[in-house]
Amino acid sequence: MRAILLWLLLGLCGWAQPVLRVRGEAVEIDFPGDFQVLRSTGGPTSQWSVRGGHYRDELLAHGLDYTYEIRGAGGSYRAGPVRLPARALARSARPWLRVDKSRYLLSVMDGERVLKSYGLAMGRQPMTRKLRFDNASTPEGRYQLVGLQAEATYYKALDLNYPNETDRARHAILDPGSDIGGEIQIHGMGISHNWTWGCMAMRNEDIDELFAHREIGVGTVIWIYGGEVTLAQLRADARAGPVDRLALGRRQKRRGLPVTCLVF
Repeated sequence: MRAILLWLLLGLCGWAQPVLRVRGEAVEIDFPGDFQVLRSTGGPTSQWSVRGGHYRDELLAHGLDYTYEIRGAGGSYRAGPVRLPARALARSARPWLRVDKSRYLLSVMDGERVLKSYGLAMGRQPMTRKLRFDNASTPEGRYQLVGLQAEATYYKALDLNYPNETDRARHAILDPGSDIGGEIQIHGMGISHNWTWGCMAMRNEDIDELFAHREIGVGTVIWIYGGEVTLAQLRADARAGPVDRLALGRRQKRRGLPVTCLVF
């Protein structure tokens, strides 16, 4: 049976207090009016705004403890830990990976169904879309795994095909004189804080589970978004088919638009 946790939080006398509960695969938050949510696993912190008094947080890792801070009228309120039940990663004929940088979350997908989600850490500029070598930011876009390292500098690693065609076009337009960088991975060694040089770090036991699934290998698709690019934009770009990325980026620049080199 899935436990429902109810937290009545301390606040200033006379103010309504937020309520958090685990319901199914989500945490629900009720608090009158508009409010901000800060969510952490003890290291990297996600933050977002809520309008209308209710929010259903469905973007959480399985088996991790989360603490919440609710900021609204009357003060700041804390609750936690809250945990979704741990579960094993199910098999899939054609899995793909989805990374939401804003929620520090990697999800293994079967079509549009989440099989399991894991916590992440990144570099010191986690929400910046990588443009050049900087030892700080993580790419955003549509990528593939191009290698698996069972023994790597940071425990185990999945290698991404950064820079891809979109990254090279954007770099050629915005900063052609710099080093574009490379060697972006998903690797182990923990999620206690944003400590990488732009890669995505996981707990060792979590990346062990990915390596145990041979269907996750070279050619597996991975979408990364949540900083400067949205999931909706990546979906629109995928529907567009083959695109001359350099020409697209130059048109965007001429029109005074953000040079994303993505179609949306």
